Amino acid sequence: MNTTQEQKEMILQWMKLNPEVARRRLRRKGESRNEMKKLLEDLARTIMQLTLVLSKVVQTG
Repeated sequence: MNTTQEQKEMILQWMKLNPEVARRRLRRKGESRNEMKKLLEDLARTIMQLTLVLSKVVQTG
């Protein structure tokens, strides 16, 4: 599956809200791995939600 323009825009917006992920740096080194994992899981959920909404729009459209 290719990334849609809407997904790319969502990723960009999410990265602007979470710049530490874009820089691959978090505040506390000891918590970095767990925090990065949580943030990336949040990004994945956000993209999946967008994908589901877009697929419903296409189906009803």
